[in-house]
Amino acid sequence: MREIDYQTIYKIVRSLVGNIEPAGDTRIDETRVENLNKHMKIMYMLVGDILLNIGHKNDPRASVKEIGKLSNNSLKQLSDKLNEILEENNEQN
Repeated sequence: MREIDYQTIYKIVRSLVGNIEPAGDTRIDETRVENLNKHMKIMYMLVGDILLNIGHKNDPRASVKEIGKLSNNSLKQLSDKLNEILEENNEQN
């Protein structure tokens, strides 16, 4: 089976779920809110998958440990970036 790159997967998911950018039209934005909720649920599910692996960061098996460390480091980077964005947003308001 041919490997699909992450950009292609991202585009497919966006296409399936739909646009989330506000249009300023109530009827359109009702659909955009539904789409945003779908995006959020998918994101929570993916983050949950990664969270399941964090406990493996101290595993004695090298390959398992690598997955645990990568999961931990990825979520740490995501957390740091989100905190940075939220702080900037709070400063602007």
